[in-house]
Amino acid sequence: MSLTEGGFGVIELTTEKEAVDLAEYRDEGCEVFASCLSCPLPNCLEEDRGGKKRFLKQGRDEEILNHHERGKSTAEIARLVGVSRRTVQRVIAGEKTVASSQ
Repeated sequence: MSLTEGGFGVIELTTEKEAVDLAEYRDEGCEVFASCLSCPLPNCLEEDRGGKKRFLKQGRDEEILNHHERGKSTAEIARLVGVSRRTVQRVIAGEKTVASSQ
């Protein structure tokens, strides 16, 4: 790391660790992962427009499809997952559309 002399105090960093060490950063994570620095995702869900919502829906949809594969009814799945029956129908119909196009 070096500081410029007589200038505006610009800091030139040689490693990413130096940048993290100098920053006043509190790694508070998000609702999905407890720590930003150890998050396994390639892009931050908080910074990606609609990212967190899409991520959470993906998990919900997988849960709906798992229940459907086990033979549970639409009403039962809706009650278990905490969504409307119409949402369950949409997820199942969307999966059938994806499966038939492959």
